[in-house]
Amino acid sequence: MEAREGKKDGTGNKEIAVLELLVKTSRVITSEVDLEKLVQRITDLGTELTNAAFGAFFYNVENTSGEKYVLYTISGVPKEAFSKFPMPRNTAIFNPTFVGAGTVRYDDVTAQSHFGKNEPYYGMPKGHLPVRSYLAVSVVSSFTNEVFGGLFFGHPDVGVFTHESEKLIEGIAAQAAIAMANAKLFEEKKQTEQKLIAQNAIVKTIASNAGHALFMMDDKHVCSYMNPAAEQMTGYTLEEVKDRPLHYYIHASYADGRSYPMEESLLDRALPSRSQTKGEDIFTHKDGHFYSVAFTASPILEEGVPKATVIEVRETTEEKRIANKLKQKETTAKQVLEQRVKERTAELEKINYELLQFTSVASHDLKEPLRKISIFGKLLRERSDGQLDGSLKKYIDSILQSSDRMTSLIDDLLMFSRYSQENLVWEAIDLNVLLYQIINDLEVTIQEKNAQINFESLPAIRGLKLQLGQVFQNLISNSLKFIDSVTKPVITIKATRIEKEGKPYHCIEYSDNGIGFENQHAEKIFEIFQRLHSKDKYEGTGIGLAIVKKIVTMHHGEITAHGNPGKGCTFRMLFPVTE
Repeated sequence: MEAREGKKDGTGNKEIAVLELLVKTSRVITSEVDLEKLVQRITDLGTELTNAAFGAFFYNVENTSGEKYVLYTISGVPKEAFSKFPMPRNTAIFNPTFVGAGTVRYDDVTAQSHFGKNEPYYGMPKGHLPVRSYLAVSVVSSFTNEVFGGLFFGHPDVGVFTHESEKLIEGIAAQAAIAMANAKLFEEKKQTEQKLIAQNAIVKTIASNAGHALFMMDDKHVCSYMNPAAEQMTGYTLEEVKDRPLHYYIHASYADGRSYPMEESLLDRALPSRSQTKGEDIFTHKDGHFYSVAFTASPILEEGVPKATVIEVRETTEEKRIANKLKQKETTAKQVLEQRVKERTAELEKINYELLQFTSVASHDLKEPLRKISIFGKLLRERSDGQLDGSLKKYIDSILQSSDRMTSLIDDLLMFSRYSQENLVWEAIDLNVLLYQIINDLEVTIQEKNAQINFESLPAIRGLKLQLGQVFQNLISNSLKFIDSVTKPVITIKATRIEKEGKPYHCIEYSDNGIGFENQHAEKIFEIFQRLHSKDKYEGTGIGLAIVKKIVTMHHGEITAHGNPGKGCTFRMLFPVTE
């Protein structure tokens, strides 16, 4: 009955017109995907449908950097009429719309109790568009409840907006929310596509300019991509290798002609094994020649399912040629060096032998006149006993002492030269046994000096018994010689095992409590004929420690010294540990 009456008084026609307008509006809104144009159309349609004097749409926008800000559109008046005023704030009037609380409609907004309560304007700013009738609705996503923005409409007259206006604008707001969500999705899709296009361009540029060959094979091992370097390396284009697995083009056979099954190819096992493979192989060029390569094959998995293989290949033919050439040069150089060393060694052996012969002859020839000087000097002293004054007797004693010292010096030089010979027998020498023998040999001197020699648990060292004995005999002799007359000589010898540069060594520390020396002379004392003390006060030829260092060096070891004047010295010797 009411429907018929509505039709009689024109209400039905009005409802049909509204529905047609909503349908038209819906088509207009949903056909637009550009966000800026979309919100302008929504604002224009809302203003038209509600008979508002002007309308505005304030909406949130997020840029590519993730920053959010508010934009607006205006309808019914020039944009300049509104642009000079600040954005609406979350006041009691605007807040419900911005938080999505629902539709707000006032016949006269200025008559509301909460109007004009906020500073600094306490209502509308001077020059603001006149608003009495007020209608506002939130644009909210029905899926995420996100508030996209708010539609605001105004009119200078009172009571312009009706219940029907409210329903119309709510319908537009619902459609606007869907359209804005679609527009945002479209914009995101467009941005994603642009990023993908840009990334693909970068990847393509990198792949095209890469110096190494790049391939991609699908799950059937058929090549789906080759960069220019790959086409140049193989001689094939991508179109030429698309009909069957890549294996049958690049290495279907070994270099010796045997068939090369794909199952044996490490490169082709990356995808089924779901793991990266690396290795070297021999590829076949399109023209038939073989070349060496190094490759890395990486599988591409989607949720654990093998989909493709990316292969990086580097040709190594030239690398191997250069490496072989260098190896040949190295071998040749090594052979030449070994030959030169052999010739030089033979030459040195000859020189050493001649030097030893010369030294032996020279020592014999030098000792002969010294022997006569010593004999005749002693005869002269015996026959003139009691007949010579003190000064002449002192001269004769000085001649005899000098001849004895010269004889010792010649003997030491002969011994020093003999230690350069290598044709001697090396054996394991127990240093404990060796020291007992040396102490026994020096028994008289040790007793005269009342010396104490301490040692225990010394290792066995592979070497020459006579020479190692000379080392400790010279050291002990020096300790007994270079000590003041009131101090009891105490000698301590101990051993430890250390590592140096990753190799094991026996460390032998020999220390005494003699007169010592300034540590700045630690290297000088090992030089031949070098003396730190007067020969008138302390006997010696200056060769003993030079012999010690030479023997230690011949045993592939090293020796260092540390002195402390008046308190003694310490010699630290390292000998390699041998089984």
